[in-house]
Amino acid sequence: MIRPIKPIYLMNEKSVDSMDKKAVKDGIKTIFKLAGVEKKIKILDYDKLSGRNYISPKGLLKEYKTVDRCLEQGKITIRKPTQLNANTIYRLCCEEIA
Repeated sequence: MIRPIKPIYLMNEKSVDSMDKKAVKDGIKTIFKLAGVEKKIKILDYDKLSGRNYISPKGLLKEYKTVDRCLEQGKITIRKPTQLNANTIYRLCCEEIA
């Protein structure tokens, strides 16, 4: 039995430059192409799910469907302020965004 290949999830904070984002995504696509799996693995770019469409009229993040909210929760659920809780971020993205 062949298991389906899980997608690659791309997330970043607002401070990441758009050229850097593109370089990372292009690099992943190149690696997939070299490995012959470019049609077997999806790249889910959560960057498209952040920004002004996910801000409430009061200027706050909407309750659901925002990567920014998932990242904020990842900061809240870890003890060290300079780190993120990847388990929290992954769970919220799967539950709320997918």
